[in-house]
Order: sequence, then structure tokens, then C-alpha cells
Amino acid sequence: MAVDVLKRFGFEETVATQLVDQAVAFDASLVPFVKGAEELADYTARYHPTDFAEFTRLIPAIDLNQAIADILQRLPVQINVTQPEYFKHLNQLLTTTPFEEFNAWLQVKLILETTAYLTEDLRQLGDRYRGVLGGRRATPSQEKQAYRMVVRYFDDVIGKYYSETYFGDQARQDVTQMTRQMIDIYRQRLERNTWLSQTTKMRAIDKLDHLVLKVGYPDEIPAVYDQIKVKTAADGGNLLNTILTIERVKREADFLAVNQPTDRSRWMMTGQTVDA
Repeated sequence: MAVDVLKRFGFEETVATQLVDQAVAFDASLVPFVKGAEELADYTARYHPTDFAEFTRLIPAIDLNQAIADILQRLPVQINVTQPEYFKHLNQLLTTTPFEEFNAWLQVKLILETTAYLTEDLRQLGDRYRGVLGGRRATPSQEKQAYRMVVRYFDDVIGKYYSETYFGDQARQDVTQMTRQMIDIYRQRLERNTWLSQTTKMRAIDKLDHLVLKVGYPDEIPAVYDQIKVKTAADGGNLLNTILTIERVKREADFLAVNQPTDRSRWMMTGQTVDA
């Protein structure tokens, strides 16, 4: 099926077949070192704080200091390495794997990731490929695909609208008040507790006092959306360029947040997910 996709991109069948075979070979070399879906679902197991300097020494084949310096304002001191085994073996993979396999893997991966944003024929063909990988049979309609795409890239905007419309300010105030009452009850119980040490009780109360309540929907939509400009087809825009632009804008915003204090007002879950 991947060969069929490449053929639609203009590759001769023999070339497409060779590229897919090489991509599969490189992908197979990653298997012993990357976590599966079940392992990745355990978020605590993905937490591995590592000194950045120590991390860069794992991959001498890449000048990570220069690469990161070109992106960020300053190098991070510590990072979270979600897949330790993969990065421990990445230098070996890069220096021993034939470049043709790595290059083919990049090409095939890139092409397959763009099919959803091109012609209807490619969208359906690419979705059938993803369906085989994920155990899904039916290709979603254009309407459902469009909805999912909008929700993915404008999740905060849609979440705020949905929650303001179907949850509302009054319900938000009511739930906020109930939550504060529950916090007060916890505080009182901690103060009266007789079996915890005084230090433990004070730390628990301090945590309660510093909780940032997020009820219903955020007060403001993240500023990154002000930077997103969508061109219509009449203005020379197209879906693929629009998606690439949104991805770039959001990625640059994420880069700017590195080494900055955590914005505790930012919502990590959308309003419609919380309230539905």
C-alpha cells in the first residue's frame, strides 16, 4: 500500500518498492530500542530527567549543541528523555546503518504523513494504510476528517467556545465555588489531623493553598493563535501549506517557552474534553 502511495507521487514502481523495502529495514532496526504503544501510555515511565550535557555525549555523530543553539535562545540545563534506550543506541544506528535506508525511511515517512492534506484519492489511500496499522477499517468522510483536523489545530479556540456555550459562566462559578469549599474542608481536616506530623500537614496545606483552579474553560485563548493566518484557496492558499504553517507557528511558540517559568494558567486539556 505504501508503494501505491509513492507511485501517486511520481515514483516508478521499482524505485517505490526499493524505497519502501529500505524504509522497512531501517524501521526494523529501531524496534529493539523504542517503546511500544502500551509502554508509552504509562506517562510516569516516560519521565527521565537528564542533564543536557550528558545527553549530548550519547550522540557524538550529531552536533546537538549547535543544532539546539540555532533553535533556542540558550541551551537547556536539563531535559526529559522519554525513550532512553533509543537515544543510547541512536549514535550506533546513525553510524552503522546504510544511509540509503535512513534516507528512504525519511522520504517514505514524510510522504505518508502528507497524504491527508492532498487530493481526495491520496487521502483515502493514505488513510487505508494508517487503518491497517491501527486496526481501523473505514475511512472517515471528508466532513469528519475536516472536523478532526480543525479540533486538532484549533483545540483551545473550539474548547473555549464549546464550554462557554454549553457549560456557561454561571455553572463555571458554581463549580469553582464548590471546589473552593472542598479545598477548605481538606484544609480543616488536615489541621485537625492527629496522626500526620506537623511538617507533613503544613506541606499538604501549602499545596492546597497553591492550587491553580481550572474550571470549565480558560479565561484567555493562548496568544499563539493570533499568529496563525489561514489563506483561503481564493487567496492562493492550500490545505498542506496551511497545516505546515500552523505546525511551524506552534512549534516556534513551544521553543520560546523553553527555559521559561511554567505558565500555570495554561490549559493542557481542552474545554470540550473537560466538560463534555
